[in-house]
Amino acid sequence: MFQAREIVKRQKGEINSLVSHIDHDIHIEAIIQKKLSNCLLKDISQERSSQLLEIKIELQQALLEYNISLKEE
Repeated sequence: MFQAREIVKRQKGEINSLVSHIDHDIHIEAIIQKKLSNCLLKDISQERSSQLLEIKIELQQALLEYNISLKEE
């Protein structure tokens, strides 16, 4: 979460393109998972999707905290 806060702070809350890129990667991983027949590769792809989703959530939470801190100033 610390890294997400630093990214949001460095970008001054402008993370829409980053989140959009992560969404795109998650979508691509879902397409790849449908095409894979090897269970091990599917598991690896699913793990990557989970990690990307976790990063996205952390960034969005950090953005909320950032916006709240701006309002309090």
